Amino acid sequence: YMSGDSHGVTYMNATMLELLGFSGVEEARKATHVNCGIKIVENNSKDREISFKKWIEFVRHMDGYESLVSIMCPGKLKSDARSFIARVSRVKEDNSYIVSFVDVTVIERQKQFFHNLAMKDPLTEVYNRIKFTEEIQRETIRNRRYGTGFSVIMFDIDKFKHVNDTCGHQVGDSVLKELAALISENIRTTDIFARYGGEEFIIITPEVRLDGASQLAEKLRKIAEDHDFEHAGNLTCSFGVAEHEKQMSADELIRRADEALYRAKAEGRNRVIS
Repeated sequence: YMSGDSHGVTYMNATMLELLGFSGVEEARKATHVNCGIKIVENNSKDREISFKKWIEFVRHMDGYESLVSIMCPGKLKSDARSFIARVSRVKEDNSYIVSFVDVTVIERQKQFFHNLAMKDPLTEVYNRIKFTEEIQRETIRNRRYGTGFSVIMFDIDKFKHVNDTCGHQVGDSVLKELAALISENIRTTDIFARYGGEEFIIITPEVRLDGASQLAEKLRKIAEDHDFEHAGNLTCSFGVAEHEKQMSADELIRRADEALYRAKAEGRNRVIS
């Protein structure tokens, strides 16, 4: 509850005081005048973090304002942040404003869980084919509009059927998880990495031309070759690389990468073809 004249907090209930770590209203009042370390994240504004003080200044006269926000307190991990629907209502009688917070943390975490479930491969925890299709369509449109360029790297594990047949499917699953983690550690955060199907994976490399993508593929090939898989020993991978041309469809790009991968297999495996 904020006074419109003094621009300060005049009341805060016990639940909110406890959440923010204030001993009482007086401490809360001071916090609106100094940066107390509490951060507010406007979830509908590109996850922009601002101080509690600045946020109060921003919303204090915005009658009817409503937003999904996260509150991060000092000394807490970002994962501990709680989500709220914040609302601002004007009290006309005394020119004050009430800011209310409805805790939706559980709902937001469930929403994130189901979002991840829909977009990620449950075994390897990299993106699934649905998410990959969405991302390559977006990148294709972006390249047609701006000419930024991008490439695709498709790869799979050589003789993976032999691993399943001799070591069992549990070991095969373990290899897929281990390889996915290994590749994830050695690509950029801006690269889009997905399981395309079975033992086949695919990477979108935004703003990287054919030469750069081929160099990355060779680096990943060597990393995979040198890695000692926990239950399967040494394995190799074959790679096919293709660059998107401005008027090319996403399907045509994937087909070219797949053909390059096929040639890598035909020419002896454990190699990069572009």
